[in-house]
Amino acid sequence: MNIYTGQPIIRDLFVRQSTMMDCRKRCRWSVEDITTFFEKFFIYKRNFKRIAEFLLQKTFKDVIDFFYLVKKHCKLSKLEKEIQECVGNKLHTIHSIVEKLVTEKFNLKSTLSFKCSENY
Repeated sequence: MNIYTGQPIIRDLFVRQSTMMDCRKRCRWSVEDITTFFEKFFIYKRNFKRIAEFLLQKTFKDVIDFFYLVKKHCKLSKLEKEIQECVGNKLHTIHSIVEKLVTEKFNLKSTLSFKCSENY
């Protein structure tokens, strides 16, 4: 807003709109994004910065928000213990758990969308 005339400045409006569009794109999680998140989560535990490196459209904050959104719904602590107690090929176990998790908890034909929180 121009403080002298009270008119909105077009450039500011454009910046706000492009920021909102970026947030919408980042907040939409495809099946591939969800699968990648879970695979990397079970490998890197709660190293969200490392997990975010594999999700090119997501930020560190997006990854943390998603974790807290799905943590209880997917019973991640129980699944972590199951993987930890696994004897043999852990990667195979992780892959089968992630496949089961994604097919049972999420609709494969759509994307999961949730509201971005501004404060962290």
